[in-house]
Amino acid sequence: MATSPAERAVENRNAAIASRSLAGVCLIGPLGMKRGRGMQQEYSTTGARKQEASRLRGWFTYGRTGSPPQWGSLHFGHWGNPGAEVFGKGKRVLLEFVSANPTGPLHVGHGRGAAYGATVSNLLRAIGFEVDNEYYVNDAGRQMDILATSVYLRFCDVSVFPDNGYKGDYIADIAKQISNVEKHDIAQGVCKDEKDGGDKEKHIDALIANCKQVLGSDYQKIFKLAIDSILSGIKADLSDFGINYQQWFSEQSLVDSGLSEKTVKALQVSGHIYEKDGALWFKTTDFGD
Repeated sequence: MATSPAERAVENRNAAIASRSLAGVCLIGPLGMKRGRGMQQEYSTTGARKQEASRLRGWFTYGRTGSPPQWGSLHFGHWGNPGAEVFGKGKRVLLEFVSANPTGPLHVGHGRGAAYGATVSNLLRAIGFEVDNEYYVNDAGRQMDILATSVYLRFCDVSVFPDNGYKGDYIADIAKQISNVEKHDIAQGVCKDEKDGGDKEKHIDALIANCKQVLGSDYQKIFKLAIDSILSGIKADLSDFGINYQQWFSEQSLVDSGLSEKTVKALQVSGHIYEKDGALWFKTTDFGD
């Protein structure tokens, strides 16, 4: 343990390097222990390291060498304690990662988070923890309403699309699946959009309100179609990437159960929530943030 300011500075620097080196860890994360050995050997540069890599059981570091320091080779090692496999025995871990909003396909940035999360999951399991991977599905709130309204507007084949709508080709693809729903002009009486000198936030909110009012129960049909379609693609992509989740948890289920509202009220009573700019904020500064 560091005892002097100089030693602590070195430790902090090493910790920073270690955190950045997780990009190297991500290379083998989704492959798991079963398929990782080939990848691990591929990233070794000498015969000795290849032999060491073939015996990999628990950890490796990603070092920097030279002056100035350059990213170097992977250095493999072993758990020092033969009992490492039971370190987490009897303990459960809920690991939530990726959890991208189901408003569009995954992109490469989500892939990085997926690799990172899968790596952590694999390593925890390797030392005995029972790990449940969770994808928190953000299927409630304004962004989902923007999604549903965007799909409906594509279905109606409008000539002018809102600035704040979702414009990807996938929106049109989902719209093609809509059937037995009437087309309406939901832009009537709506304030100007940003491109016309108005407010894009107020414009899209007015479109959402009109869409819900005009469509009635058909709005939920489009809402569900949009989410199910996008979520299906997300699940397929993550599965192809070698990542499996034990639970896909719906945010909407929290709202429907009343637990979300109950929790917010409890935090308000305890003084951990404040209101600013028309929204409620969690006072993280109370906890050292």
